[in-house]
Amino acid sequence: MLLAVKQACAPRSAYIGDVLYRRYADAVRNGAAGYLPTRARILRRLRSLEKSGLIACVGGPDGFYGYEWRITKAGHLALAEIAP
Repeated sequence: MLLAVKQACAPRSAYIGDVLYRRYADAVRNGAAGYLPTRARILRRLRSLEKSGLIACVGGPDGFYGYEWRITKAGHLALAEIAP
């Protein structure tokens, strides 16, 4: 999820969800099974990352695009461990 925040074209919930939906579609094409992530599940996971101190909510909600998120210093350190 943290990587999706970084890869989104803008740090808004809708764009982060778009990254996750594309990942899900790729996984299904490659034979994976599971359920499409809902907006509620995505927001819960973003709030969980916020509680962990990896991201911060800096604005919103803004209509369709949702909340705006910023990766914190701790988040950048965690990303460096995930994807060098």
